[in-house]
Amino acid sequence: MFKNRRIADMVDSLIPYSIWRSTPDAVTIARARTLVTVLAFSIVVPAIALLMVVGLHFFSGRDFTPAMVSLVGVIVVLVTQHLLFQSSANLYITGVAYSITFFVLLTAATVFTGGWGSPVVPLLFCTPIMVFLISGWREAEIAVLFTFATGLVLMLLDIMHVELPYLMHKENQAYAQGVVWFMACFIQVMLFGTQKWVHGLDVDSNISLDDSRPPK
Repeated sequence: MFKNRRIADMVDSLIPYSIWRSTPDAVTIARARTLVTVLAFSIVVPAIALLMVVGLHFFSGRDFTPAMVSLVGVIVVLVTQHLLFQSSANLYITGVAYSITFFVLLTAATVFTGGWGSPVVPLLFCTPIMVFLISGWREAEIAVLFTFATGLVLMLLDIMHVELPYLMHKENQAYAQGVVWFMACFIQVMLFGTQKWVHGLDVDSNISLDDSRPPK
């Protein structure tokens, strides 16, 4: 209970004050906590991956410069989205914008690293799970359709032997697949853990709306 309360206070401090000022209901608070937590973890995951790639770059004797540049770009985009959320304080728009950004970035990464055979494919299919958590099941169903259609197009291009741009060094593909596998598993653990934590605050800990005040 005490640990959950401390974590909740930390997360609540990152929720824009204008949301608290609007006297939100319990559902809105839960959505805000979930969105802030997902945004935070979404920065942490590529940051850890960046550290892994930097380590591989210096200790494996291989060139991972494209991967490092890409991950830095992703982190910059995610930090920018978090700052925009702080200024707009709009849960719906931020959730939809983040979902679209997540899908577009991963689709681009998949296309430019080989398409259907890209090591990024497992991350692309994490999109509906992410969308469900931050936007809801209706948006997640749309994400499933987009993800399926994207995978189908990539598969057909592969069958037709259409060569897509390959910006990654091919000799590094096994390493890249290992990093992506780690990221995909970490994202799923993070998403399910976040859902469990938010549900625990609402049910197990029985934290009321009056007790969910922004930290002073």
